[in-house]
Amino acid sequence: MHVNRMKLPRIPKIKIPEENGKTAILMLVVILILVVIIVINVPKIMYIIGTTQFQLTNESISVVQCFSYQNQNGLITIVAYVQNIGKSNAVITSAYLYDENGLEIASNTSLSVKIPPGKAFPVYIQTFALTPGNFYKVSVYTEVGTYSSCELTY
Repeated sequence: MHVNRMKLPRIPKIKIPEENGKTAILMLVVILILVVIIVINVPKIMYIIGTTQFQLTNESISVVQCFSYQNQNGLITIVAYVQNIGKSNAVITSAYLYDENGLEIASNTSLSVKIPPGKAFPVYIQTFALTPGNFYKVSVYTEVGTYSSCELTY
């Protein structure tokens, strides 16, 4: 049986003058040392990058008050006053109302409420389905995932 074998290309022998060879070896050693230093310090580098990123989006909110009221048509409006207690603007993008078992009763996910540091703005959720005497939880979320909650009794 005849097997076709591919011819391997001939690699010309490169003659490195002794002077250039020492330089190449020195450069290789320096590169290896730098790689080792970087690999050893990866956790520190990642911490610095993470800390810097956190400082750029230093956002903190607090739901300082929540209450509800009902209009003559039976529509119940839940109002949550959200205060920005961080150092940068906070953009509220959603609010959820949960019953005492943690089930979502209502939500408002089409929000875009920009709150400057130190200010408080209202956020609204509307529903027809609350039971008098029951406990409810309101959770408000920002565009970067920061959230705060409060509880109320209807």
